[in-house]
Amino acid sequence: MGLLGGVVERNGTEEGVTSVVITLSSRHMDVTAPLKEYAESKAGKLVKYYDRIQEIEVIFDAGKRDQMRVELIVNAEHRNMFVVHHDDPDAYAALDWLIGQKIADPKLVYVLGRSNGATTTLIIMNRAIGDLHEHMFAGGFAMQPSCYLMKNVEFYAPVHLFLAEKDEATSPILCGQMAESKRSIPVKTVLWKGANHSFEDHEPIHVFHGYHVGYNAAAAEGTIKAIISALNEAKKAEN
Repeated sequence: MGLLGGVVERNGTEEGVTSVVITLSSRHMDVTAPLKEYAESKAGKLVKYYDRIQEIEVIFDAGKRDQMRVELIVNAEHRNMFVVHHDDPDAYAALDWLIGQKIADPKLVYVLGRSNGATTTLIIMNRAIGDLHEHMFAGGFAMQPSCYLMKNVEFYAPVHLFLAEKDEATSPILCGQMAESKRSIPVKTVLWKGANHSFEDHEPIHVFHGYHVGYNAAAAEGTIKAIISALNEAKKAEN
């Protein structure tokens, strides 16, 4: 579980300015800086509607297959507690909501996943899936996906694969063959030498479910730099 936090100040009574603690935690995922900033901003607005709030906890949970849950726990004076949550099983539903709320530019929203999430990314980017929806993603980034049965899949936007040479869980060879197959929109690949599956996890190499997994600094940092570079290039091309 990841844990982050922040503090929001509000006007008090005789005591003057008081603080409301906002805690962000996550299960089965990492909370990015933009997501942290957005969550703190939204949660902090609750103090405008109820001035007895003492603590707000926001929990992001990606543990359920193909579903994200956001839970909000509000602790107020006199041991009052309020709990609400929202589940969204569809990445496209989330995209539609972001665009509908004018939070995101539809031309600049990408999908990113690792391991099983990376395979889901490839499914999301499948033209046959995308054509069923009003809005589509600008591109996809997949770290160590399973490319089994993906060789003939057409993607509707650029897809970037980040593969591990020593991956025992998903085959980098199959992904390489998929990328080399003839397609209208090329698939770009980066193969990290000496890297195992889950190279972005800050854990020493160990065996998990029969596979060697663990951190590789060159692969983890290089992937982040490559994604940022691709996003910057896309933004320049858009302008």
